[in-house]
Amino acid sequence: MTPRRARFYRALIWLIGALIVVVIATATVSLLWQAAGRLRDVTGVDLYDELTVLLLAVLACAALVIGMVRWTVRLPRPRLPPLTAEQIEALRSNPKDHFDALIAERTTRLQRWSTWGVVFGLLFTAGSLVYTARSLETSQEGQITDHYTQAIGQLGSKNIDVRLGAIYALQRLANDSERDRPTIVDVLSAYVRQHDPEPKAKLPERPDTDVQAALTILGALHKEVEIGQDYEVAACGCDLRHTRVPGADLSDLRLIRADLSSADLHDARLEGADLRGANLRDADLTGADLHGADLREADLGEAALTGVGLFETDLRGAKLLGTDLRGMDLTGTKLRSAALLGADLRRADLSGVDLFHADLTGARLNGASLIKANLFDSDLSQAKLNGADLSGADLSDAGLTAADLRDANLREANVTGADLRQADLTGADLTGVVGLDTAEKDASTKLPS
Repeated sequence: MTPRRARFYRALIWLIGALIVVVIATATVSLLWQAAGRLRDVTGVDLYDELTVLLLAVLACAALVIGMVRWTVRLPRPRLPPLTAEQIEALRSNPKDHFDALIAERTTRLQRWSTWGVVFGLLFTAGSLVYTARSLETSQEGQITDHYTQAIGQLGSKNIDVRLGAIYALQRLANDSERDRPTIVDVLSAYVRQHDPEPKAKLPERPDTDVQAALTILGALHKEVEIGQDYEVAACGCDLRHTRVPGADLSDLRLIRADLSSADLHDARLEGADLRGANLRDADLTGADLHGADLREADLGEAALTGVGLFETDLRGAKLLGTDLRGMDLTGTKLRSAALLGADLRRADLSGVDLFHADLTGARLNGASLIKANLFDSDLSQAKLNGADLSGADLSDAGLTAADLRDANLREANVTGADLRQADLTGADLTGVVGLDTAEKDASTKLPS
């Protein structure tokens, strides 16, 4: 190997080693800087200066190691053993081959030391940076624990400003630490339950500022669910049973799977709120505004809904067993697959409402307006529909067994495939009804004379 080629290989080895060191160092520094930024956001501690000193120290150590390797490589050549007569003769006859052999030996030695030096430098640098990253992570966790303990202590303060500061500190911790978020949700939920008015005390028109702040944070901690994504990933699961927060502002908050059973939420603002799968059984929602709220699969059984605004509310798959909805305007409400067993819908306006596959068994719909409503495949067994307006409604494949349809208006309704066994249609207006011949009837079915 010629001296020029030996220098080329040596330079190539050092260049590759330097590039590897630069790439690893850059990636690790980026991670450390991000960790320092998160730590500063959570605790206010700035470690950028310390990181700079540490990195300079690591680079200095790496440079020292490289220098030592290079110094070792440049040590004086070791003394060669005495040449034999045959070697002397070979050297005299062909000195170039002997010189090339010596160069090759030195080049091999140089490559070996260079490789070990690069490997050692990489291991040392990577180990130092990983240790620093873990130290930062441990420090961050310790700071979070300290701030959490401090905030919990401040929640018991008699000063509302101190309590508010603690509540917002917990919000910051919950946003920065996903692992601690469920615990903080439980703490804030307990705070709301413990700080609502006493049962015998006069209820205020609005909840106290700190209670409202805790409710707002509980509804804002969880990320918005993307279209097509299972909403369980953003379930709040807040335990707010029996809370008394009339007039609370919960508009546009995400309270998925929240437990609000027996809660007093009269006159509350819930427009646009995400309450999918929430438990609102026996809750008092009198006068509340649920305009545009998402209550899919929510349980509203026996909830007080007098005077509630339900325009464009999504109640698909919701449970409304025994709910009092008398005289309510439900136009624009989505009730597909809703469970309305035993619900009181007397004189309610359900015109054009989608009640596909809804369960209205035993529901009271006396005098209700169901003009052009979609009742396809719905269950209206034993429902009270006397005097109801079902003109133009789609009742195909609907279950109307033992339903009371006396004096009902069924003009131009579609009853194709409907089950009318034991149904009472005495006095009903069947003008222009579609599919009456295909509907299932028996001897006890009473048709108008």
